[in-house]
Amino acid sequence: GFLRAVDEEGYGALTLASAAPQRCYGRADLELAQEIAGRAAIAIDNARLYRAVDHGLKAFTFTFRPSIDLENAPRFRVRYTYLGPGLERVEFLGYTDSGMMGEATNDFPYAFWQADVDQAARRLAAILAEEKPDVLTVYDDNGGYGHPDHIQVHRVGHRAAEMTGVPRVLQATMNRTQIQAAMAEQAVAMAEQAADGVEIPAPSDDFGKPEVELTHGVDVSDQLRLKRRALAAHASQISDDSWFLKLDDEMFARAFGIEWFIESGRPRVGGEELRGSVW
Repeated sequence: GFLRAVDEEGYGALTLASAAPQRCYGRADLELAQEIAGRAAIAIDNARLYRAVDHGLKAFTFTFRPSIDLENAPRFRVRYTYLGPGLERVEFLGYTDSGMMGEATNDFPYAFWQADVDQAARRLAAILAEEKPDVLTVYDDNGGYGHPDHIQVHRVGHRAAEMTGVPRVLQATMNRTQIQAAMAEQAVAMAEQAADGVEIPAPSDDFGKPEVELTHGVDVSDQLRLKRRALAAHASQISDDSWFLKLDDEMFARAFGIEWFIESGRPRVGGEELRGSVW
C-alpha cells in the first residue's frame, strides 16, 4: 500500500490488488499509484477545507455584524467592508472559531485550537511566501487575555515566520500597567456604570503584559473612528452593553489610542524607551 499525505497529514493507505497471481509491480506501477493517491488526498483535503470554511463563513456573518460581501466574495477570500480602505487581502486557513477558553467549541475537530501547529503554519507560510512581509504581527503568548485562538495565532505565526524567514515578528498585546492604573482611577465611575447594567471588564493579571515587557507603543489616535467601528462589529466579544462602547471620546482615546507590541527576540535594554514606530 501507499500512504499519501497533504501537509504531512496521513489520510489512509491505497492498496493495489491484481487478478494475475504472478503479477509483479514495477516502477511505472509505483508512479501511477503515487499519482492516484496524491490526487485522492488533495480531493479529501479540499473537501475538508471547504466544509470548514463554509462553517467559518456562517459563523463570520454572526460574529461581524455589519457585513462582508459574502454573495460576491470567493469562498477562500472575503472582503471586510466595515474596516474601510487599506486592507487588501483576507484569507481563511480552513479553521473555525474555537470560542473562549473552556467552552465546548474548543474541542470541535476543525477549531483552530485543535490545529496541528506545523500544519497550520505551512498554510500561513504559503501566504507569507507570496506577500513577503517585512513584519508579521501576532498576539502575545497568552493571546492578550487567554483566548485559545489568539494563543494559537502566537504559536502558528512564529512557526510560519521561521519557515519563511520573516525578519521581524511583533506580538500585539495590551499595557496591563496602564490598564490597571486607569481602572483604579475610574473605579467610582465604573461602579456607577455597572449599577446601570453596563458590562465592566474585570482587571486580571493575565490581561495583556506589564509595561516593562513591552517594546513598542505606537500612536494610532488618528484611527480611533475605525477602531470604534471594528469593536462594534465584533459581536461575539463585544455586546451592545459593553463598557468599551460606552466610553466617551477622551477615555476611548486613552484606552485605544496607542497599540502595544512586544518584538520577538528584541527586548528593550538599558533603560531604552518604548519604540514609537515599528519601522
